[in-house]
Amino acid sequence: MEIKQLTDPYPHAILTEVIPRDVYAQLKFPELERRNNTRAGWDLFKGEKRYNEFFAQDPIWKRVKDVLDSEEFILSICRAFTHELKAQEIDVDKLKLIDFVETPAQLQMGHIAFNKFDHKIFTRFDLQASNGTTLRNPHVDHARRLFGGVLFLCDGEEEGMVGGDFGVWRDRQYRGDRIPHDCELVNTYPVRHNTFYIFLNRNDSFHGPTPVTQISGMRRWVYFSISARQNVWKPDPGSLSLRQKTKGLVLDGVRFCQYHVSNLKAS
Repeated sequence: MEIKQLTDPYPHAILTEVIPRDVYAQLKFPELERRNNTRAGWDLFKGEKRYNEFFAQDPIWKRVKDVLDSEEFILSICRAFTHELKAQEIDVDKLKLIDFVETPAQLQMGHIAFNKFDHKIFTRFDLQASNGTTLRNPHVDHARRLFGGVLFLCDGEEEGMVGGDFGVWRDRQYRGDRIPHDCELVNTYPVRHNTFYIFLNRNDSFHGPTPVTQISGMRRWVYFSISARQNVWKPDPGSLSLRQKTKGLVLDGVRFCQYHVSNLKAS
């Protein structure tokens, strides 16, 4: 595995051949049914029954997940960004990986805990796919995410895909509120087999795929994140009004209710 770290427009890294070649060649992406109440459309979320069943039944995938979702691998990523995390008062040596599963409802919410950051972290390792119509515009992830990332399990050219590359963006009207205002594309990284793009999820870490204008197959990846239960990235001082903060909490409640109502309708 090779790691290349970059700093513009924010700290991120490229990891190639994350999975040994012989193991990667044996991986088979699961057949997934489309779901309308999820972000990608086709996915397996950590903690779901069918997610657990899939990894229990596929020894190759279980082997991969056990390595990439391990404390050794997770902390190695954190250590690679020690200085950047220290600037946020995060001591890498105090980080502890815990067995915490973020529910699908919590995944839709901006807040899941309000106490002080306790240096306990957890991960997401979700299988996702898209036909290009469900991809998001430039954004930053939840403020509880220390890192976000995608491990691609396909090749853009093989899938007949034009666009869909992993893009890093800069907000020309950056306000420190984690909201994109006027984003410009700084760089793109192609969708390539067994290639992992990971980034420090700062207030200015705007990322997202370039628009997909053509695709004959599917864009497949692992959605990866390292998170705390508390928000670790605070908005820049004065960037959010009391009204905006209140609105954020209300929207969290609305998203929570919408998720459960959609599940009831689907059942």
